[in-house]
Amino acid sequence: MDIKGFYRDKTILLTGATGFVGKVVLEKFMRSLPEFKRLYVMIRPKKTVTMQQRLDAEILDTEIFNFIYTAQPEIKEVMKKKIIPVPGDLVVDRLGMSDEVRAMLTSECDIIINCAASVNFDDPLLDAIQINFGGCKRMLELAKECQKLEVFCHVSTAYTNSNKLGFIPEGIQDLDGNQDPDELIQSIIKMGPQVVADNEKKIIGSWPNTYTFTKSMAERSVKKNRGNLRVCIVRPSIIVSCYDEPCQGWTDTVAASGGIAYTLHAGLLHYVKSTGAGIVDVIPCDYVVNMIIALSCYTAKDPTP
Repeated sequence: MDIKGFYRDKTILLTGATGFVGKVVLEKFMRSLPEFKRLYVMIRPKKTVTMQQRLDAEILDTEIFNFIYTAQPEIKEVMKKKIIPVPGDLVVDRLGMSDEVRAMLTSECDIIINCAASVNFDDPLLDAIQINFGGCKRMLELAKECQKLEVFCHVSTAYTNSNKLGFIPEGIQDLDGNQDPDELIQSIIKMGPQVVADNEKKIIGSWPNTYTFTKSMAERSVKKNRGNLRVCIVRPSIIVSCYDEPCQGWTDTVAASGGIAYTLHAGLLHYVKSTGAGIVDVIPCDYVVNMIIALSCYTAKDPTP
């Protein structure tokens, strides 16, 4: 499978680039797949700074890119011409994009990689719905408008079926009673904030938290609404620091297991109570990114998607 050839001269839209995984995706494209035509980075607008200022300060000028800037000093200016910020907000109807920006993306994009999400396990349910479910659905709607899109890649989680016990076949499982995921989410929204807050545990049922519940519903909505679009879903477990690329141990987050790793390395945490049968269910971020890039290529080229 010619991955480099697939991405050559392609236009890509990436979400979540201000986050941990998104930064590593962008760095990988710059270092290993630099022959892409253009890479749009969707960033939520702020009144106090321009889109370019946010792209530079929160992404391109951060530590992860120092490795490639040191090895290839000329690449920074080259990439600033190819990596372009576009305004977009996952929780706003039609992503809050102007007609002009939306028309540009739908006419140019070949690939969409959706890394954006809230990874806070305990977000209030309505907040998690807006970001993890609504955001994914809005990105899928944009993808379906694209005139020449080859693949839509959505980053989910290995724990979407964590409401079940025992052996769980790979795939997107139907809800009990073949409930419609979109109708279920709408029924929750219609309850109103106070009712939802008071009954959150009852509403999510056997899912352990609002994160896994909303990510699970998002997958089901993608399956239902994808139409003829080529879609791949990447399901990493707990993402930890990079194994090798761009360097061993790189991370910029203390979310999830990051807090444990940080306190261990700082000498503040000396042991973690566990059992011999316990499984440390983690995966390095660069492994996840390699899978995102490879699976997107495979899905676009698969004769029977």
